[in-house]
Amino acid sequence: MWQESARRHAHEIRTPLTATRLELESLSALLEPNLTPPVQAVLIKRKTNILAELERLADFTRSFVAFAQIGVPRKELKALKDFVVDFGDLYSEAWPNLTISYIVNDACEVAFDGDMLRQVLVNLCSNSAKAALDVGRAGHLRLVLSEDDGYAILDVIDEGPGLPVMVLARLFQPYVSSKKMSEGMGLGLAISKKIMLDHGGDLELLRSDPAGTEFRIRLPRATKGD
Repeated sequence: MWQESARRHAHEIRTPLTATRLELESLSALLEPNLTPPVQAVLIKRKTNILAELERLADFTRSFVAFAQIGVPRKELKALKDFVVDFGDLYSEAWPNLTISYIVNDACEVAFDGDMLRQVLVNLCSNSAKAALDVGRAGHLRLVLSEDDGYAILDVIDEGPGLPVMVLARLFQPYVSSKKMSEGMGLGLAISKKIMLDHGGDLELLRSDPAGTEFRIRLPRATKGD
């Protein structure tokens, strides 16, 4: 239901966005040659501002499309340990104010789509970095890999400032966000949740308070014959 709604929203928004951009360019081309230089400068500035807002709406539309087009995982059997280590090393400097470390207690053979799981982790790290930046401090995020009752467990733990209480109950619903409207549509965690469910696992929030936030990624471990 949510994906179909997102698809329809994207379709309804894209057409008028394109038409508006074309009309603006046409109007500007018509008026600009007949204006004095000072008025031309004002026109160009206003046009630039409008185009920036249209691009922001286009970004929102792309978010709708991304949610509507979540594909089926292309799972490969591999050691989750190697993936976590590679992610931690590759993204160690991706967020200037966020330090990433990892603890891997088990190799955890799992069938998963590396690109999709990477998307989930990037979303969680981005949210953590943004939250720390908003309160003017550096952040630290740990990836802790373990095994429990036939599942690979990857805990993603930061050190605060925590999520707003008002969003906790609906955290994984589409369009729920603690960010300003200009900073996102609130689809990242909804997409991440669906990705993990499509893997036969889950993404859960274990806790969130001023001392930190802890998410848990759960993936079924490989069994004989997988």
